[in-house]
Amino acid sequence: MVISEPAVAGLELTRERVQRVVAEGWARLRSQLAGDPSSPISGRPSVACSVTSRPDTEPQIAATPASAVPAGSDPEPDPNALSLTPTERRARASAVRGLMLARKRCYGTAQEAFAEAATLDPALDLASVPTFWELHRAGQETAVRGYERAGRIRDAAVLAGTLRYTFRPRALPARRGTPPPGA
Repeated sequence: MVISEPAVAGLELTRERVQRVVAEGWARLRSQLAGDPSSPISGRPSVACSVTSRPDTEPQIAATPASAVPAGSDPEPDPNALSLTPTERRARASAVRGLMLARKRCYGTAQEAFAEAATLDPALDLASVPTFWELHRAGQETAVRGYERAGRIRDAAVLAGTLRYTFRPRALPARRGTPPPGA
């Protein structure tokens, strides 16, 4: 079986996320059985979802109280974010919108958002947008199509080549005791 390194990394991230969700669910259940159903678990925001809500709607996340956040844990402001022009900010917002749409597997509208971002800011690298490399392969290919639609053929070719190199099949080492292929 051939599996790429990014696929292994994605499987590990999924396993960790499932473990975290299960652990939080068990902790929430234990706190409810102990008689304190309103306490948030380990400083995380509590999730409130009504019984009448539709399954396709996102649950509302309550704000974390200021006392639960440790002092000095405020994120440092990005010095580059303060010096952006309004056009660059619109381009970055469009790129993030494209990321969100690609995660929802809405590839047509994601491609339009990526193309808009690439058109608004010719210096914007879509691969440098945070969490771009956490997208699945089809979402990343959508960014390539967005570059092409914006007329940035060279950037599209560079990103497509990077994706081909990153996701190329790699042979796994043979297990001990198994004959090599062709023997």
